[in-house]
Amino acid sequence: MSTTAEPGTVIDALCCECGTVRTVKRSYVGGAGERRLRCATCRATTPHAPIRDVNDDYREHLNAARPVRGDLDPLDVVRSLGWTVIEVADLRAMASVVRSVGVVLVRPNLVPDDLVRVAERVLSPEGGA
Repeated sequence: MSTTAEPGTVIDALCCECGTVRTVKRSYVGGAGERRLRCATCRATTPHAPIRDVNDDYREHLNAARPVRGDLDPLDVVRSLGWTVIEVADLRAMASVVRSVGVVLVRPNLVPDDLVRVAERVLSPEGGA
């Protein structure tokens, strides 16, 4: 990609019809996907997929917005059984279980021991409200 623009402002885009690569402003393509552009080879307006640099992860802001729990998250067992786990910042209790709709409300950033207690409460036949 050879441009005279500021680095990172122009990226390559691949024509989804014929495979021709052209340059386009990053702001025009957007962050999530393809945009219809006029292709010099096809001579038609066709979808073009942005080709991003290997080190350019446009989803990085999603990873930073909500920390990913480790592999040993006890609530993963609860989720695998079809329960919906929702983090609620204003929750007074450590967790609230609504069995009738299969929902578990938890405070964000619980320590692992508390997560185990919540999972045990959900999985026990008499636990929860």
